[in-house]
Amino acid sequence: MLTAPSTPAPWAPATAVNTLAYWTGQAGDAAGARDQFAALLPIRERVDGSEHPSTLAARHNLARWTGKAGDAAGARDQFAALLPIHERVLGPEHPSALAARRNLVYWTGKAEDTDSDAGC
Repeated sequence: MLTAPSTPAPWAPATAVNTLAYWTGQAGDAAGARDQFAALLPIRERVDGSEHPSTLAARHNLARWTGKAGDAAGARDQFAALLPIHERVLGPEHPSALAARRNLVYWTGKAEDTDSDAGC
């Protein structure tokens, strides 16, 4: 018979928050997902370290949901900060680095569109 451990693994709360944040966003609440990923990031940094792939994924998701919540410039800035870390830690051709680069281009375009609309 399987029994639960007496204390949860240190990553268990982070995994639960990550899952909740993901499904919150998928359900259409981009701001809620952004806020949950923002709450998750310090947990990931404390448990895994600031450059662990799980922490980088949390930062990536925070940037994505920041953009989806309507802050294209914020998403752009977060991806601009994240990309060099991805490239240094995982390598420039790693799928996560490529995704960060693609998202940086996407959110840069969206931020420029927003800036252009504001100037009309």
